[in-house]
Amino acid sequence: MTNQVDCEVLVVGAGPVGLVTSLAIAKAGINTILVESLPDIDDSPRAMAYGAPAVVELERAGVAADARKVGMEPSDYDFRLRWITLDNRLIAEFKPEDRIPGSFDPILCGQYQLARIIQRHLSEYDCAKVLFNHRLHDVKQDDHSITAVLETPEGTKHITAKYLVGCDGGRSTVRKVLDLGYEGFTLPQWLVACNVRYPFREHGFGRGQFIVHPEHFCLVAKIDPTGLYRVSYNEQEHLTRDEVLANVHNKFEAIFPGPKPLRKDAYKIEAVSPYRIHQRSATSYRKGRALVAGDAAHACSPFGGMGLTGGICDAGGLADCLIGVLRKGCDDSLLDKYAEIRRQKYKEITDPVSYGNTCALRDTDPDAAATSAEPFKTMNASPEARRLMLEKAYLLGHDFRQYWPTVETENGDKEHKAVTDPADIAVMNPRISPSDVEYWVDPTGRTLQQPSDPSSQFSEPWSSTTTFHTAATSLRTEALENNVDNEGIMREDERAHRGRVGKPDRSSGLENTGARKGFGPHQHCPPHILSASRPQFDSFELGDHVTLDDRHHDFDPNDMREAIARSLQEIKTTEGDRTGQDQKITALELELKIVKEQLQLERERREPDRQKFELEKETARNKPLRAGRSEPEVAKVLEPDINYSAPRGRELWIGEIRRVNGRNIGRERRLEVGEYVVCRRKGRREEQVRGRK
Repeated sequence: MTNQVDCEVLVVGAGPVGLVTSLAIAKAGINTILVESLPDIDDSPRAMAYGAPAVVELERAGVAADARKVGMEPSDYDFRLRWITLDNRLIAEFKPEDRIPGSFDPILCGQYQLARIIQRHLSEYDCAKVLFNHRLHDVKQDDHSITAVLETPEGTKHITAKYLVGCDGGRSTVRKVLDLGYEGFTLPQWLVACNVRYPFREHGFGRGQFIVHPEHFCLVAKIDPTGLYRVSYNEQEHLTRDEVLANVHNKFEAIFPGPKPLRKDAYKIEAVSPYRIHQRSATSYRKGRALVAGDAAHACSPFGGMGLTGGICDAGGLADCLIGVLRKGCDDSLLDKYAEIRRQKYKEITDPVSYGNTCALRDTDPDAAATSAEPFKTMNASPEARRLMLEKAYLLGHDFRQYWPTVETENGDKEHKAVTDPADIAVMNPRISPSDVEYWVDPTGRTLQQPSDPSSQFSEPWSSTTTFHTAATSLRTEALENNVDNEGIMREDERAHRGRVGKPDRSSGLENTGARKGFGPHQHCPPHILSASRPQFDSFELGDHVTLDDRHHDFDPNDMREAIARSLQEIKTTEGDRTGQDQKITALELELKIVKEQLQLERERREPDRQKFELEKETARNKPLRAGRSEPEVAKVLEPDINYSAPRGRELWIGEIRRVNGRNIGRERRLEVGEYVVCRRKGRREEQVRGRK
């Protein structure tokens, strides 16, 4: 096989997953070809809502705003998701006020509409090409490249690339020619997805609701500002496809609110798509130079929005891995990490949650669901319980950029390589800080460099969209003033990254025990300020130089467990009126249970690391540092749960941690296995550290 390639990455399948993958790597300048067997984007009704971690990836891709314009109207931003009985009695709901502060606005948009938006953005890149009517027949690969054999109207075509990504759906040809298993099961019932026009709101329905019923469980949700709704319901397993289509009116009769009998001229069907529900995963997401993502890698019930959400998370993660290998100097094994972690996410989150959502709609007694069945019982417990459920959704995402290499700055600090790139200013390993934020820009384009009264700069509400820049971009005020667009927001090609500015005098609750208090910009959720230009500050002011820690879906279960346990004890011991206290106790006990489960998962996750370093620990534990040296010595962390204290105001002695992964630390923090720390030796000749590099 020749070493010459037609492109660096060949993507198979022009659905949202393949398009997001192509767009993300094209933005990094990687030559890509996207092939699709159909003559155009598939417009059959499928997904229409996207979970929080998928919204993060769509924001990164730069398509989120356009998707909202197509699929939403102003009132939809205060989205309320309801679970109801067949006669529209409320069982449970997520309210607008349950949203995580600082999180992105939701995205509601038909899958085919989203695909067209991404395709339009992709067409702006000369390094990307989309070819329709190209059906994959076979692949051949060696140690250097992979070649796809494609059937086209002009005949057989061969395209050779360094890597191939299969995003060609549940019936994936890529998965089949790679001989990857597809383990799991298929639910016996049909699922029927319909795009239909009917005045649901006039009859008491909201923007989105699930109907809980053993026979007629379904989803009814508005998917665009023109009044088009998605109605997805189950149908009996023994029916043929033609019988399913013939029975649509009878199902609408049972499901739709309003006058009965339902007249056929009362609604208008624009599309109907019956299909089977699968709970399956490929046995591996990688084979040689070929990888799979989205439905080609895994499939699940659509109830709950886990399917395409997980697929878009695959796309963003795989794109970061490909960029790491092809542009950042990462080893090819980073792609193995993608295959391992994304498959683990499906097994531990997507599969059980999606199937559980389906069972809750189908197997629950609607009349008793609100008080006796999960997840409805938890949702009705308290706002805190609902918030925790929403926060856990972020666990489906994973930022693979944390595995990119670090670079050394002029002052000798190690920074994550992502901070030097145009589209990735604020991204880093959770244990490696990016460069300090240099200045802020409000939505009108003004540069805010001096602390001032925030009320004179911003109008309520807070969390206004803004742009921030870091020293690593080498941009200054002149560039800012000359390159803002009409909305006052820097374009991505001008090395800007959109974030959110919270109220400057507000302190956020930080998960990292070593982080100082503060509130500033962040692209996913309320931020974590690791350091600032003013020492020992308790509030954040505009113009401060800060270091951000991007931990949008990481938290320390030990800290949460202790905090919850303290709150629970305080409530139980409080005397006087107990109105509402029992409800708070129920919510806190639930949170404590969830956190304990997370702790157990974390212990299981760390066990291989602990075993891996056990031998190294035994051999390195007692090796002393060389006597007579005052410069720093590097050590590798072998025991993850040790807290090292580094008080301010004095030189550190040997055995104390001066720096972690190249960054100064000034307060106590928890270390992770595999981190490299620097111990400052001064005067004590025989002190020891826990292992040396």
